[in-house]
Parts: sequence; structure tokens; C-alpha cells
Amino acid sequence: MAESGKNTVEIEDITQNFLRDAVTAANLAAIEASLDIMDDWDESNRAKVNPIVGQAGVAAGVGVVGATVPRVLVASDDLMSAAIQNDVDGTTTALRTVTYEHHEMHSGSHYLYRSYYNVAKAGVKELLIVTPAGTKWAHMVTGFMISTSTVVAEWFEGVTTTDDGTEVLTRNRNRNVADNNTMIIYEDPTVSAGAVAANIVQDGIFGAGGGSFGGGARDNEEVVLLPSTKYLVRFTEQNVSAVDINFSADWYEHTDS
Repeated sequence: MAESGKNTVEIEDITQNFLRDAVTAANLAAIEASLDIMDDWDESNRAKVNPIVGQAGVAAGVGVVGATVPRVLVASDDLMSAAIQNDVDGTTTALRTVTYEHHEMHSGSHYLYRSYYNVAKAGVKELLIVTPAGTKWAHMVTGFMISTSTVVAEWFEGVTTTDDGTEVLTRNRNRNVADNNTMIIYEDPTVSAGAVAANIVQDGIFGAGGGSFGGGARDNEEVVLLPSTKYLVRFTEQNVSAVDINFSADWYEHTDS
């Protein structure tokens, strides 16, 4: 055992002597120079590495196509990559897109109401639209068509009622999702105040076969309704003859970001 201990001491001495002799003044100078460079690394003097093979550094700014501009590849099984592949037609490579309101339909937050009414000569037909509180806003377009006669159509904002009337049946445009709209439509309300010219959002007078408040694209017709507000749609026959009116409301509910 003593002999073994002696050998261990001799090996340690040899190792220390070797290290002492190897670390010469020249080696120390080289090490010091390298450490000085590392000590100076900061935002203005960074480590010079080559992330692109064969190129010194990376292009500054947003970069354009070039040898010093890195490329980033997304794995084929990445969620974003899979989503992009699903949106591209496999035959034509055309990008498949839908309008935002169509997207809301697929999401189950796009609703509709369609009905018709017979209004007597000089008669009035009214519908009440009630929006809920909060930041889930209704983005709505309305449309109507009259059969004969002449009708004045008015849309008021901020009315008050003593009776909201009878709630009508509205539907989710995605029939795989429940009819869970938060904006409610009523028929034949009792309006106590607010149906005045100052509160008109849209109005117009329409003859036989006429309708809508413009009949243009949704981008031109959509109105984002206020929360916690009652809107009144009123049709008044102009003492010509009884008239049939087809009415539609189309809206999606989106939480404001």
C-alpha cells in the first residue's frame, strides 16, 4: 500500500511540472489577448461568429435576398405550416380565402333573421333590436323589399320602450352551433321616446319593388351597433295601399380587441 501511495505522489508531481513548463510567457500572452477581446464584447463589439457558412456576419436591417441574409425554414409538421398548406389549393397553388364575416359563420357567431309582414294602408310596422352590454359588438346589415305602394323606412338609435314586444326567432347561420346570439330582435314594441329625427341612423322612401338602404356590398352597408342600446326599425305605409314587406337582418357578434 505504501508503494502505491508513492507512485501516486510521483504522478502528481510530474503533472504539475508539465503544466508549469507548458504555460510559458508566450502562452500567457496569447491567453491574455484572447481574454481582452472577450472582455470588450458589448452591443457595439460583439463576438464575431459566422451563423451562415462561408459568410462573415449577417446583413443589418430587414435585409433583402443576399448571401448574408439568413433563411428560416418551418418544419412541415409545424402548426402554422400545416395551416398554410391547408389554405393552398393542391392543384392550382391558389390561396383559398373567405371573407371575415364568412369566417365568423364558420366560427358559429354569425346570425340571421328573415320574415315578412303585411302592413295595412297608412299602417306602421316596427321592430326593436336590443344589444347587450360589454365589448361583444354586433356588426349588422339589414335589408327589406316592398311589394307595392310607397313606404318610408327609418332606423332609430337609442329609443326607450315600455314594452319590448314579442321576441322573434333568430338563427345561427352555422347550423352545427346553437342559436346563442346575444343581440335580440323583437316585433311590435311600445316605444315611449327616442324615435325622433336626431336619432336616425338611416332612412329613406321606397316605391314598389324597392328596398334596402342602398343594396351595396356589405363593406358599404355594415353598421357596428352600440352596446346596451335599443334600435328601432319602423316602416310606415304612405296611405297608398296595403303592402307586403320582406325584412332581413344579418349580423355577427365579435368581441372588440
